[in-house]
Amino acid sequence: MKIWQSVNDIDESQPVLARPRACLRRTASRLALRVRRGHARGRAPAVGRPPTPRACLRRTASRLALRVRRGHARGRGSAQRGFTLIEILVVVMILGLLISLAAPRLIGRTDDAKVVKAKADITAIEQALNMYKLDSGYYPTSEQGLEALVEEPTRGDVPRNYKEGGYLERVPKDPWDNDFLFASDGSSYVLRSLGADGKEGGEGYEADIDSRDF
Repeated sequence: MKIWQSVNDIDESQPVLARPRACLRRTASRLALRVRRGHARGRAPAVGRPPTPRACLRRTASRLALRVRRGHARGRGSAQRGFTLIEILVVVMILGLLISLAAPRLIGRTDDAKVVKAKADITAIEQALNMYKLDSGYYPTSEQGLEALVEEPTRGDVPRNYKEGGYLERVPKDPWDNDFLFASDGSSYVLRSLGADGKEGGEGYEADIDSRDF
């Protein structure tokens, strides 16, 4: 039977260089104990070959290597969890960057859509005005306003043949929630939207949208 110290018996609290000496001391103590027990029982003890300092060093190194591998395994698990968090942060940053780049384009397209809708609303109002003129012989005046297309006017020149139910369900507002400007003397008219800024003049999306321009 081998009697030298096993790997699990190494005291990890001692410095690495002190472990071979401690190993030899414990081995010598155990051998002496076995000799005493053998003499007490009247038989020679089975003494194995004591481990050399090199063997003790090898076992100590193996023990340390095992602990290092276990530590790396735990470190890899922590690193993987941390890396997953980093990936999430990177994705969030990329999404934020894409949104910041795409937002101006989306806003620009929204303004384009409002301009298109304003022109479509003006065209629809013009069609109602033309129907009004066909039935009455003239356009509503500025005094009567665009409300004459919804309800039969009671002031100014009252139309001879007003369509039952009117020519529009309601007078629409422009896409910027402003009223369309209407001016008419009965024979001609001007219909326009003041654009995004709600003021006369301007450029780009703030420019006026006039029925005479399209």
